[in-house]
Amino acid sequence: MNQLRGRFGSLPPIDPVVVRYLGPAIAVLLFAIAGTRYISSLVRAIKGPTWHPGDDDLSKAGTSTEASGAGVAAGDKTYDVVIIGGGCCGCVLASRLSENPAVSVLLLEAGRAGTRELFSRAPAGFTKMFGTAVDWTHWTEPGAGVKGRKTRWPRGRMLGGSTSINAMIVHHTSPSDFDEWETLGNPGWNYASLKPYFTKSQTLVPNPAYPLKAHPSKGEARGTTGPVKIGYAWFNSLSDAFIGACGALTFRTDIERVSTATAYLTKDVIARPNLTVATGATVTRVLFSPASFGNEPKAVGVEFTHVERAYNAEKANPIYRATAKKQVVLAAGSLATPQILEVSGIGARDVLEKAGVPVLVELDGVGENLKDHSVVGFNYHAKKGVSCHYVADPLKGLPALIEWLRYKTGPLTSNVADTIAFVRSTDATLAKTSGVPKADIPDHGSGGVGPDIELLQLPLGLADHGQVNLAGDTDFYTVAAVCLRPQSKGSVHIKTASTLDRPIIDAKIFSHEDDVKAHIWGIKICQKIAKTEPLASLLVKPYNGPGVPAFPDAATHSDAQLADWVRGQAETLYHPVGTVKMGAKELGGCLDIHLRVHGVQSLRVCDASIFPEQISGHPTAPLIAIAERFADELKAELA
Repeated sequence: MNQLRGRFGSLPPIDPVVVRYLGPAIAVLLFAIAGTRYISSLVRAIKGPTWHPGDDDLSKAGTSTEASGAGVAAGDKTYDVVIIGGGCCGCVLASRLSENPAVSVLLLEAGRAGTRELFSRAPAGFTKMFGTAVDWTHWTEPGAGVKGRKTRWPRGRMLGGSTSINAMIVHHTSPSDFDEWETLGNPGWNYASLKPYFTKSQTLVPNPAYPLKAHPSKGEARGTTGPVKIGYAWFNSLSDAFIGACGALTFRTDIERVSTATAYLTKDVIARPNLTVATGATVTRVLFSPASFGNEPKAVGVEFTHVERAYNAEKANPIYRATAKKQVVLAAGSLATPQILEVSGIGARDVLEKAGVPVLVELDGVGENLKDHSVVGFNYHAKKGVSCHYVADPLKGLPALIEWLRYKTGPLTSNVADTIAFVRSTDATLAKTSGVPKADIPDHGSGGVGPDIELLQLPLGLADHGQVNLAGDTDFYTVAAVCLRPQSKGSVHIKTASTLDRPIIDAKIFSHEDDVKAHIWGIKICQKIAKTEPLASLLVKPYNGPGVPAFPDAATHSDAQLADWVRGQAETLYHPVGTVKMGAKELGGCLDIHLRVHGVQSLRVCDASIFPEQISGHPTAPLIAIAERFADELKAELA
């Protein structure tokens, strides 16, 4: 104070009581200011970025029309290429095709930007989006193979599609999977043709704690300049205990989830004048010019409308049209692509006529050959402090959420399913070293070398797609077995002439007994691993609490009892493929090797529905590589 008096002259005396409390008061004031700024920063982080790709004003993308099915007309908004579906492949195609400023591209997506969703941006939060407006919320028909149950099939309804709602696992799968496609009558479709596109699409972010080695059969296929950043995310001690069996990478950056939307539809891409990205646009049909003089019908445009929530059209919204001068590309996924084809008049005659759709092109394979990976999992109590199950608790997980919001670090950067092993249930050497006899099934691995079982661990308790909370103040652990090479085949077909109504998904899970036997073997090997160090010492006992079925102890259950448990508890892993597969028409195929729909001009398909056979792993990385490859082919055609 004397210094102040010397500088500013005479000052009135200050009460000692004021002096005593002045410092703490100032400290409290500064703390309040800092706290306000901290809370404001958290609010901004929760809201997410202020810029999002896509435009909800559909009048900018299409021309309003009075009635559905009227066909294209002079004056319609026109593009060179119209892409249906802004999911995994659609975002890649829109980005790559629009690199040529002379090619105009329209991308239509039923949902909006995934960057608007907190639980999409935070990698560990993906199950929180199931059943919400950003999920198509599909359910299968009751299945005899699963004791009359319906099973949940979440599919992303936003830009990036299911790459905005999935577990972000990057896995190139076995090269033999793609070589098999070629042997099934699709020349040029093999691993060698896709490997450059795996590399092109990816940038590996190294983690010194987990150095990577090139796979002996693949070589180094991870890229250094691609838009999709990949690498290992957050781990805990349970993951480390399982890490020796790990065979996959997770999508990640130092910030938040990478989807094909965030990787490919960046600000500079969206700014291209030749690219239009319409969000909130549900496609109702593809439009065709009629066949004439022996020519096949030609896809010439699309029709679309706005529906706020999937399959919940509460009012009639305007119908819009857009014309495609050169190509229409379906990239709507294994469930929506066959649905759009069928309502547009392409499919099996009996299916179309039953739904009241005039037959344009009879193509029996549309909607058939549906395959998905089935999964069975069970839980353990883990030692205190070793799992990250606490993040599922709204209160206990709050510090982790704040850490992620502020710094984009911590357990919420994990994809949860962070350690994986891929094995062959018929491998004699594994049977000898593990003590678990071979599965009593033929070798279903591709090329006689590919895996048929995935062993998946989660350092927390997971039940019913994350919708059931395990009981007890303890740590939990989950281990699961995935049937990678299902022999069961189902279908997806329309029941009405409208894409605004749900399709009928008859997955026919476990219609082939080998899939059940594969899971029985998977249960046994999972429990063997759980009893093996260093994992065994971190687990306390099997979980038998409320919310989940009784633990299927392989030591006390017969194979018949395990089979019954599998049929009653198995779910799918959300990897449906094959419903518009490549191959000859007489063999149930719908596409040629250039992804052209049989019997139609200017209509292509690029999504998981093209798979001739299910692959032995997670499909996102292969789908991105396929889209990169197809983009190069289509760019050459359009040049």
